[in-house]
Amino acid sequence: MTIHIGLIGGGNITETHARAARTIPGVEISAIHGTNTEKIARLCREHGGTPLSDFNAFLKYHPMDIVIIGGPSGLHATETIN
Repeated sequence: MTIHIGLIGGGNITETHARAARTIPGVEISAIHGTNTEKIARLCREHGGTPLSDFNAFLKYHPMDIVIIGGPSGLHATETIN
């Protein structure tokens, strides 16, 4: 069984989670969402996944079993509620 992860954010925290996810057997990064398209494209090239700058497209993206929020802390509540 593969667990598919979606990551939110294009900064250091997301990078740390992406590196950690790659070390776990059976875990695959499915998509990374962020507003800086260059950063999320680089993260996807290095760690896998599809770069998505549109948040609604990210929420609908499949497969995704887990979402890790690594963006600015002021956005965590809104991103979680959505």
